[in-house]
Amino acid sequence: MLRRKPDYSGLSVEEINNRGVIMMGTPDQVCRALAPYVEAGVEEITVSFVPMDDLEMIRRGIDLYAEKVMPRFS
Repeated sequence: MLRRKPDYSGLSVEEINNRGVIMMGTPDQVCRALAPYVEAGVEEITVSFVPMDDLEMIRRGIDLYAEKVMPRFS
């Protein structure tokens, strides 16, 4: 969905994450994108999952985030 926007078209996941507006990708990619914020002292973030109209995909994203990302920063 994001890659349909002209500012993000053709960018890799890493390039999108480096823009600092969103974090997306595999759990490892998200952890790499989160690491600088954690190192800077950020303790809380707001998380949302897309597509926002697909509850099953949102649930899968939440479960994956809880299982693979959160434990690395707790």
